[in-house]
Amino acid sequence: AIAMRMKDDGWAGVASDGLEFWELNIDFTNSNNSTLSIVQDLAVAPFSSNLCSFTDWSCIQQPNGAIPLDPLLEVLMNRVQYRNFGTHESIVCCHAVDVDGNDRAGIRWYELRRNGGDWSVYQQGTYSPDFKGRWMGTIAMDEQGNIALGYNISSLNMFPSIKYTGRFADSPLGQMTWPETTIVLGTGVHNSNRYGDYNQMVWDPSSNSFWMTAMYN
Repeated sequence: AIAMRMKDDGWAGVASDGLEFWELNIDFTNSNNSTLSIVQDLAVAPFSSNLCSFTDWSCIQQPNGAIPLDPLLEVLMNRVQYRNFGTHESIVCCHAVDVDGNDRAGIRWYELRRNGGDWSVYQQGTYSPDFKGRWMGTIAMDEQGNIALGYNISSLNMFPSIKYTGRFADSPLGQMTWPETTIVLGTGVHNSNRYGDYNQMVWDPSSNSFWMTAMYN
């Protein structure tokens, strides 16, 4: 089994921003023989996940002086999606970043590919088209290579809500070209910093469409 994590060079002991691939081998007969080891350390474009410090967990702004929300800055978000296209394998994944150094949350997303050998970054981008905070990203790819990216959005003048964007397989690399679209506009604040664990975007071949689950207020 393969597991992944993102890593930030702002963390202690981390030299460079990247994505790590870990391989888990389980011996069900003798658990002492089980191993978890890193098999690839993939460099990505520089980013900072330091949203209101690495330990605050209260950063996404809400209206009416409500408590800021946890940006979940330390993990790849649900879920890392894998596809095998025959000609190549693909993974799409995403996580929260500080877009401008001023604690404005945006979504860093990736499409990784391999055709034998190691994984490489096919494309990557950071989605943050305005001043609002976007976080709790969830990403999926369909059987033609089109990508949908959903997320929560909140600011001093917007209650926590759900929106999405996306791109077609032949869109310019690194860009979400589908106009940002509202799924649900929130109408109230959330009274705890802990928010929405977790969203999920999936592709449904039976209906030829993406489906997303998420929380709003």
